[in-house]
Amino acid sequence: MISLRSTLSRFVLLALGVAGCNSILDNNRGRLDTAQSPTDVEPNTPTPSASDDDGGATSSGPCASTQKLCDGSCVSKDDPSYGCSATGCAACDTTNATPTCSASGACAIKACDPGHDDCNGSATDGCEVDLTLSTSCGSCDGACNAAKPVCAPSGKGFACSTGCTADAPLLCGTSCVSPLTSANHCGGCDTKCPTVKGGSDTCQSGVCTLACNAGYHACGATKCALDTDTTACGPACTVCPIPANGTATCAANACGLACAAGFGDCNALPGDGCEANLADDPKNCGGCAIDCHGGACLNKVCQPAPDAAAP
Repeated sequence: MISLRSTLSRFVLLALGVAGCNSILDNNRGRLDTAQSPTDVEPNTPTPSASDDDGGATSSGPCASTQKLCDGSCVSKDDPSYGCSATGCAACDTTNATPTCSASGACAIKACDPGHDDCNGSATDGCEVDLTLSTSCGSCDGACNAAKPVCAPSGKGFACSTGCTADAPLLCGTSCVSPLTSANHCGGCDTKCPTVKGGSDTCQSGVCTLACNAGYHACGATKCALDTDTTACGPACTVCPIPANGTATCAANACGLACAAGFGDCNALPGDGCEANLADDPKNCGGCAIDCHGGACLNKVCQPAPDAAAP
């Protein structure tokens, strides 16, 4: 039978063991010493995410996989207004035609403008043949002969004829035209409406009139500008100011900004650009509104406040 003295001895040894463990810990029963090192993040401080580091970009970039970055905005890779390549942003330049993107990511022709055709099968020069001429009257191989020497309107197209009709009474060279509607002879034989990138200059009532394609807007009487053009933004064609630590953008007819990596427009005031340096701003550490609560911000990570550091 175990004696009382033996039981007391075991109890004393157990107590000494507990005391020794507490000396290894922080002398507070049940808690390890957790004083922060200089690289620890202050308690209750949000951890910066990938989107905090670059003002909205993710670790895979600022745009979705089906988009690319052009003029500070994410646009579709198959939008002909920004070209059809995965990286380039130059608009498809298809003269006398409405552009589209092919399955291989190249500029292609969706439809030719009235009075034109793509006879060489290349989108590079658009719909290059004028179907109102006697050498290509109504079709790519529609050359007129001596019996019917002039090209005149016929239905919705053009056909060789012996002379001009009431619908197109003006003979300009070997073409019968209506000076009220002919873009090549608008108001007279010698007046040709200019070719406009991103649109067309049509003839209405004998006057050249600008018409811009989708994704473009008119700037003056002879220019169509992209809707995201920061040098001609919106109906007023405003030149967008370049912000500090970022680039100008144009969207929904209004100038904006896109911050460079490591900066943020945390006060939502475009006048001072991307004013917050996310690497060392204790009020915007690693991202806007991430407050270090009295601690410093080092390399986008909050450091402990002086009263939170271990003695």
